[in-house]
Amino acid sequence: MSGIARQLAITTMPNVLVADDDSLCRRAVSVKIRNLNATVVEAEDGLQAFELLKNRKFDLAIVDLDMPKLNGCALIGCVRGFPETKKIPIVVLTGRSDRDAIEQALIAGATSFLIKPLNWAAFGAHIEHLLLLSRGAAPSEQQVVSAA
Repeated sequence: MSGIARQLAITTMPNVLVADDDSLCRRAVSVKIRNLNATVVEAEDGLQAFELLKNRKFDLAIVDLDMPKLNGCALIGCVRGFPETKKIPIVVLTGRSDRDAIEQALIAGATSFLIKPLNWAAFGAHIEHLLLLSRGAAPSEQQVVSAA
């Protein structure tokens, strides 16, 4: 056992949803998260993401803002309004860097906001930290994580 699973001394890997209509970005993010020893489920639009979030347990969701069928802000609003999903940490990952987009995502209930192109080392450390928190590890219990 290594990565997040080892740090939390758990036998089940964290589950992460990656929702992005850009298949290349979705796959790249998924590979990075799998390298952190987490299970990844992919969604290509906001509606598919919401259906998955309602029907499975996830420790974290990573969503794009500009997706078909249900955009990222609307998806976040749905997730925050549904009792079973309202506490899932949600990371917005988007190419938009305008202040309005950031404010809208945070007001909708995003946990954090990352802008493409990504710094992959920082991304890995950020996701590991959120997964530790979502699994109940107090910050004082966390080890320093490598940005693999």
